[in-house]
Amino acid sequence: MKIKPNSKGKEMISVGDQHISYSSDFGKTWKKISDEKGFYVCKWVDGNTVVFAGKDKISLMKLKF
Repeated sequence: MKIKPNSKGKEMISVGDQHISYSSDFGKTWKKISDEKGFYVCKWVDGNTVVFAGKDKISLMKLKF
């Protein structure tokens, strides 16, 4: 799970074996934003871009909320 830069902890993204989820309320509720599986780490590149990595794969996601 990584907190979005400059969101003061309000917005975050989480990856796991089954999907990618996003929260905009300090982690109280989560919304699945992708069914992509097998990512283990993520890093915000900027306020709208996240890089994900897993075994033998790397992906870039542009978010538009």
